[in-house]
Amino acid sequence: MNGHSEEARIRLTYEGPAVYRGRMPAADVGKAILGMATTVTRAGKVLHGEEGRIEATIEPRFVRGSFEIQFVFDIPGMLMGVGFLALVFDRLFYRLRRDVARQTLGDPDRASELARLEADLRVRKAIADIVRPLDQDTATLLTIRDESDDPAFAPLSIGYDDAPLFGAGVKTLDRYETQDVFTIIKPSFRPRTVWRLARDSDGREFSAYVNDMDFISSMVERKIGFRSGDRLVARLRTTVKSRFGQTSELNEIVRVYDHLTSG
Repeated sequence: MNGHSEEARIRLTYEGPAVYRGRMPAADVGKAILGMATTVTRAGKVLHGEEGRIEATIEPRFVRGSFEIQFVFDIPGMLMGVGFLALVFDRLFYRLRRDVARQTLGDPDRASELARLEADLRVRKAIADIVRPLDQDTATLLTIRDESDDPAFAPLSIGYDDAPLFGAGVKTLDRYETQDVFTIIKPSFRPRTVWRLARDSDGREFSAYVNDMDFISSMVERKIGFRSGDRLVARLRTTVKSRFGQTSELNEIVRVYDHLTSG
């Protein structure tokens, strides 16, 4: 790495039932290692581009009753000088955990940097991967410690009950069904591909999977033709989901009652 850099040593420690027995799921450990490395390296790039490039190595080990992963980060001196690690492992983590008292600490002028990190999906996914091993039967406590010569943040502890706050997985916010008439803009005849439709009642265009297998079968067997402007009388199921703080909709046509041709 070009220019002055400093070494930071950060340790992840997982404790819990499976860990006490000397076991950890390999897939979870792999994701946690990659997640920790990505959290720090990606945050550097988000805030400072190539000047914020960070290199990471690890020193994993088992000790009695816990699983520890020691990370060694080679961080540009300019990042260390502006409290980069404290921003990530103090303010960002506490903000995601909705700890209002802690997230408001620090320089208010850095609020825009904090917002950029929180909005970056790669950072959010990486953090979710760090906490993913937290499970009632595996690891119930995660501790992140800065073991550098001059620690930038106090030890951070995350319990099993806190894990969902960090976006480990997809959360369903709402699910509802409506019946309407939909104009076909672009059909699809391949499984698990979306159709482009417009709702006749308000003209709103959207994409949706057609999951009425009876309709799909009859369409294939009878070789039903579709023209621009054809319409479906159907029931639409909409599922609203949240992942890493981002909300999205999944639309599915679950029942087709009629196919109205435009000719």
